[in-house]
Amino acid sequence: FSNSTAASALVRINSIYDLYQNVLGREGFDNESGHLDLVVNDFMWEGWSIDSGNAYSFTPFGSGTTLISVGSENEGAVDTLGHEYTHSVETSISGMVSSGESGALKEATSDIMGEISQDYFDDGQLDGDADWIHGIRNLVDPSRSTQSERGDDKDAHPTRYQDDRWGNPSDDYDNGYVHNNSTVVGHAAYLMCNDTGLDGESLDTEQMALLVYGTFHALTSDSSFSQFRTCMELTARIMIEQGDLSSENLTRISAAFDAVNIRAADNNDFISDDDEKKVEEAVTKIKGSRDVALVLDVSGSMDGEPIESMRAAATEFVS
Repeated sequence: FSNSTAASALVRINSIYDLYQNVLGREGFDNESGHLDLVVNDFMWEGWSIDSGNAYSFTPFGSGTTLISVGSENEGAVDTLGHEYTHSVETSISGMVSSGESGALKEATSDIMGEISQDYFDDGQLDGDADWIHGIRNLVDPSRSTQSERGDDKDAHPTRYQDDRWGNPSDDYDNGYVHNNSTVVGHAAYLMCNDTGLDGESLDTEQMALLVYGTFHALTSDSSFSQFRTCMELTARIMIEQGDLSSENLTRISAAFDAVNIRAADNNDFISDDDEKKVEEAVTKIKGSRDVALVLDVSGSMDGEPIESMRAAATEFVS
């Protein structure tokens, strides 16, 4: 505890664990209380030197263990740790590959959950405190993102799918510009959650957390941006059925995707009935842990017809 960065990182990672457990009903990164190692230092991993200014997540699929590392020159901010923890969660659910559009989706969803982690950390509530600026990536206005002082196209962060700042997903740079291109989806999430003049009703950050988490359960290992939209809109419709979203929220979700030029997939054949069931289970699990107390007034003033009406209403409520 003499290392303030390490002590702070421990407190922050505990908050992120609580966010996933208390809000999303997930027990650890793998939902099986898997083991997590948090390292705040520089080290070598399988011959690879860890960048002292960066943070990483290593989660061998099905191993039951994840390693989150924070370099010695990285402050270990809560949104950074939320980002890395989400990588571990997503890997254990959908296991998207870390290149091309699916790689950009991995980074985008981790950025979004990093911002939600920031919102939760300050007071244990999801009440809209996120600033939507994730390190060098500005999700409010991706064109204002910064990466270095080189001034070339590798500094560009797109606002819309395939705009003039978009990087070729097949390029060798950063596995297909995964960090750059991620800001398109990150910006869409910002538009969904804030008063941006788009149609529909904005989501709060708790709804966004549940939406992203549920969407993970329908994604494939090589999901495209268009497939991501289709999966997220499917999750939203299931949340509407469960009372967690309104149709106006879905209108906003679709409007945000339109605003960043992400179209829906031509079909949803890639989503199986089992995938839909997994999404439904994910977005309803946390409800199973909530208690409901029904308080009935049986005082003398309720004698006769009032108490009979109350009994009938209570019976209908319980059923």
